[in-house]
Amino acid sequence: MAFGPDISMFDPDSVEIVTHELLSSNPADAVHCKQYYEGAPLDWDVIAANADIKRDQQAGLIEQLRHSSDSLRFFCILGESGSGKSTLGRRVAAELHEKYGAVVIRLRKNSEDPTTPDVWYHMETFCKKAGEPVYVLADDLFRKPEVCRALEELGPSLPLTVLATSRTNEYHPGRLKGQVVTIALGPPTKAEIDRVIRRVQRSGWKPSSQELTRAQVANEFLVLMVELTSGRRFQEVIEDTLEGLLRRYEPIYRAYEYLCFAYSYDVAIPTRILERLDTRGRFYDLPNQQGAKGLIFYDESRPELVHPGHPLRAEMTRRVYEGHRSSAIVLEELVNVVDGSERLDRKFMASLLRSLAHKGGTDVLKTALPHIEHKVAECVEQAGRIDELVTWRSFYLAVDRRDEANACADAAFTVEPTSLMECDLLLSLYREVDRERDALPALDRLVHNRLESSWAYPAYLRLAERYGTQSHWQRVIDESSAWLAAHPNDNYVRTAFLRLVERKGTAEQRRHLL
Repeated sequence: MAFGPDISMFDPDSVEIVTHELLSSNPADAVHCKQYYEGAPLDWDVIAANADIKRDQQAGLIEQLRHSSDSLRFFCILGESGSGKSTLGRRVAAELHEKYGAVVIRLRKNSEDPTTPDVWYHMETFCKKAGEPVYVLADDLFRKPEVCRALEELGPSLPLTVLATSRTNEYHPGRLKGQVVTIALGPPTKAEIDRVIRRVQRSGWKPSSQELTRAQVANEFLVLMVELTSGRRFQEVIEDTLEGLLRRYEPIYRAYEYLCFAYSYDVAIPTRILERLDTRGRFYDLPNQQGAKGLIFYDESRPELVHPGHPLRAEMTRRVYEGHRSSAIVLEELVNVVDGSERLDRKFMASLLRSLAHKGGTDVLKTALPHIEHKVAECVEQAGRIDELVTWRSFYLAVDRRDEANACADAAFTVEPTSLMECDLLLSLYREVDRERDALPALDRLVHNRLESSWAYPAYLRLAERYGTQSHWQRVIDESSAWLAAHPNDNYVRTAFLRLVERKGTAEQRRHLL
């Protein structure tokens, strides 16, 4: 319809009515659509151009909403910054008006005052004047406590449907009257990823094969869009998220800095290290605190670790934090709370420093290393596992400290592996230093010390084939034959054994085997 209900009772800067003209005139041109895909703010011209990207939940949400209601309803779209909440909300509002003739108004917002409570105190009067059920589209509805209080004053019999968006950590429905439905926007599905790629390519972006591969496994919409475009405007989305955290959840803001710094180098932080960084106990059980919802997570496979959602978001967030505080200081503070007597702490520190050395954090290391050398020396001295020593060696090689790297290798050679992973690490280390032959006595001892374990046996048999002597081959074949008689179902060992007999066994042993 050309003219909607009278909205003159509202501040004209606070409310707009959705009309056919708004949704059809001045569609966004190709340049603006391309800018939108790289993070430029959404406006109705993008909707008018049908350049928005459909989410899988769109049709179901419209179906729920298209039948107007004579009572109060809240439909709340929840997701993180850059997840497409506002786009979905605008598209649904447009469809409700264009296809079903719904009366839809939208609350405007700006960075200084996202929403105002005054609008809601006038809503009952407006609904009466409209003379029919009303829909209201409101972004970031639950951000301000005074707005939440105004929402609680709305009567349950009001013929009003509120289509709201909210970041997960800001969602505080409080004591709303009427029906409340939440629509959580999860990671992009395969269908959504394919739609995004087609849209982006049609707009002129030409992502590389590597970017397309990374996009196919993106677990956040923001990450997906950054992978496929320049993503430079999404930095503003990150800045807005941090401003909200600092304003309402200062402890989460502080903890998020440490987490994003470490995870930008693909390293999650042990919970106990994070908790030591705040002496007032405010970093305890962070993922379950309201302000951290949707931003901070326990690791699914290792719940003793905590991290932000994706390394790319963490990297973008780290850059914003660096505008206020040096990453070298963040690194020093993390290292200073590491307990060198705890293996998990040592492993975290070794992994973080190695990752910094290999993934572009050398300037941070150069600044911080003089202040944390004592802690590094303490952790290396107490490292008693092959995986720890191999990690420290990799770090020392990356910072060109060969003597310390060689010392780590020598220490690792004195440790007996306790798992297949450590066995593989040890063999790789022997090969790297061109001493693979020296691994044979070590694995010989290991196999005989752990007769009931088979994980080291195949590697041992391969080494015996390569470096053994005639007498050694005969002994190994006889012992392995006896071992397989006691473990007849171990086909991994049997495969390596057959190869050894075929290549190094006597004619009699081969006939016996056949």
